[in-house]
Amino acid sequence: MDRLYAVETAIREHSEAQRVLAWAFPLITDAPIPSVAPGDWSVAMNLAHLALYEERVAIPVLAAASRREDAAVTVGSSNEGPLEGSARALADGDFASVVRRYEDAARAHAELLARFDDASFNEPRCSLWSPRLGLVCAGWVAKKSLQHTWEHGHTVIRQAFILTVYAG
Repeated sequence: MDRLYAVETAIREHSEAQRVLAWAFPLITDAPIPSVAPGDWSVAMNLAHLALYEERVAIPVLAAASRREDAAVTVGSSNEGPLEGSARALADGDFASVVRRYEDAARAHAELLARFDDASFNEPRCSLWSPRLGLVCAGWVAKKSLQHTWEHGHTVIRQAFILTVYAG
């Protein structure tokens, strides 16, 4: 592979994303508000979706890759559609519980990243996204998870900013 994704970089980027989201959580926990735009997912729904994606896709794939196995058999699908119903049920509960669930998943993700060296991190072995992408490596999965975190984390951060502006 000509462009390696260093494990140290993945750990740093994951940590930075968690630091930014952690800043937002206390601002939202005391005053959960619905989404800004009609039809958008709420903060709790975005966070619940992230937690479940980590638990059901990213973490099992990274764990299998750390054992030098293909996770496609145990995970079954990279399709996020079935997560929505479970995420809604989680999001409808206590917001602090959703935050804890997400933080637990983020911590497990970080612990898995630390198991890799650069060579094994960049070794293609997961066919979960095949045939669309072929075999992908743990580094690709970590990058996909980071992109996913920022995609949905944007709503969390946006709501925290709105609350700081309108809080008084």
